[in-house]
Amino acid sequence: MVTTPSISSGVYNVSGFGDSDDENQDLYGSIAEAAGATGGQPQPINVTQPSTSNFSIPEDQESMKEILEKKQEEKMCKICFTNDADMVFVPCSHMVCCRTCTEAIRQCPVCRKKIEKAIRTYLN
Repeated sequence: MVTTPSISSGVYNVSGFGDSDDENQDLYGSIAEAAGATGGQPQPINVTQPSTSNFSIPEDQESMKEILEKKQEEKMCKICFTNDADMVFVPCSHMVCCRTCTEAIRQCPVCRKKIEKAIRTYLN
């Protein structure tokens, strides 16, 4: 009859790594199981490439040029179209004008709210 020691007894039977008779077994027995399932031959690891379906990659330089122009147009001041829009209006938080044009207006060009404060922003 085999008895299992209780936790409070402080006596434990611990077998060390390498005490097993099977030399092909690691701590978890996975090497022996894998070798036994394939007749002693290691199994190949299947590696899949990450999916690129979530990315839209333009096929030619024309579409890249169009994307760049669109991004530059979005950053442009909507009043003078020469400088980048770098002023945020308080309280509406619109960012549509450059510093020079902001000095000339009193209302937001988008929502027509009174500009209480204009904060200069720096985009990197």
